[in-house]
Amino acid sequence: MNSAYKEVVDDFYDYTKLELGLSDNSTSAYKSDINKFLNYIGNENISIEGYINFSKDLQKIGLASSTRLRYQSSIVSFITWLNETQNENFEVSKYKFNISKSTKLPDILSIEEVNNMISSFNSDTFLGVRNSLIVEFLYSTACRVSELCEVKLADIDYDQKIIRILGKGSKTRIVPLGTCLIKKLNDYLSHRSQIRTTIPYLILSRSKRKIDRTAVFRVIKKCAIALGMENDIHPHSLRHSAATHMLESGCDLRVIQEFLGHSSISTTQVYTKVSGQHLLDIYHETHPRS
Repeated sequence: MNSAYKEVVDDFYDYTKLELGLSDNSTSAYKSDINKFLNYIGNENISIEGYINFSKDLQKIGLASSTRLRYQSSIVSFITWLNETQNENFEVSKYKFNISKSTKLPDILSIEEVNNMISSFNSDTFLGVRNSLIVEFLYSTACRVSELCEVKLADIDYDQKIIRILGKGSKTRIVPLGTCLIKKLNDYLSHRSQIRTTIPYLILSRSKRKIDRTAVFRVIKKCAIALGMENDIHPHSLRHSAATHMLESGCDLRVIQEFLGHSSISTTQVYTKVSGQHLLDIYHETHPRS
């Protein structure tokens, strides 16, 4: 890596975190993307030719267009900052070439598969009850894995039957607290109450600390493998599945948008493609001209 750039990457990281106020996940992603690009070009200076070759190689190794767009966003932000703070003169517009964004439909679990995951854990142990709650919570609230990790005991209102979810951009949304989730929470909190801890977060790790994203990923992965699921199942699969099941049951797309915490309806509309077969089935069952 060119030593001149290496020295300022940390400064850019501080800028995104302290001045832009981005989350730890976002700032770490920026830094990782930029470092990978700088390692790719080695001792060469940043150039549009180098970036085009980098982007082409990302495509060759099979990275999704959405991932390549993220790299582009990170690098464009970095060179824009270099222009403003380091007296560089990059033609930023040339780095913003079109990368077609394919719409990859998410893997969707059936309701039976979700139920099998929830009931697959040992209900006599703390970790078993916790893991069952993790699956139930992700599916019942359709929250992101990072949002689950941030849920605190105080965020759950049993009287109003709601949960406060801290989403992207520090935006809070309210989601319903369903009866199945209440039962899982009661089972889990009964076990949790036997642990001496002042940690305010709902889900605890093995070491009785706040759980992190990677631990949640491992729980879902191991569960899916143990049940012999063939698809690539991860925490987001439960979020996608919840949204699709709601849509197929007749829920309005705008309600699902609010439930998921999407800022744009276009993000939510991917689920209309996922549930297209359901629409065809209903059409053939009900339309007199089918």
